[in-house]
Amino acid sequence: RGVCCCGAVTLVLNYNIRLATTDKKVAAAAAKAVRTRSGGPPFVEALALEHKSGNYEVACNLLSPAQTPPSLVLEMVRAVASEAGVEVEEDYTIGFTATEVLQQLRDEGLIR
Repeated sequence: RGVCCCGAVTLVLNYNIRLATTDKKVAAAAAKAVRTRSGGPPFVEALALEHKSGNYEVACNLLSPAQTPPSLVLEMVRAVASEAGVEVEEDYTIGFTATEVLQQLRDEGLIR
């Protein structure tokens, strides 16, 4: 006797935008602008984190990248940062994108 449970969630895209500033307030304002629960676009979780370089970044979980793409989030963060005279230093993803996951599954013969 026993129970087996299997579940799945949609792919979450971890997307970070590093700002050219050590001012946490700028990053926090940008994170608030894109965070869903703070009135930002749907399907975005975001917070301001200090990067190992000492600059701050807006770290995001895009829960539905098809509905709220990274380009929209980047545009919004760039606008908030620009108001404070700050530029975006770099934007990047952590882990695999949906396209990369599908390609890896094809390469391993798990899907066609």
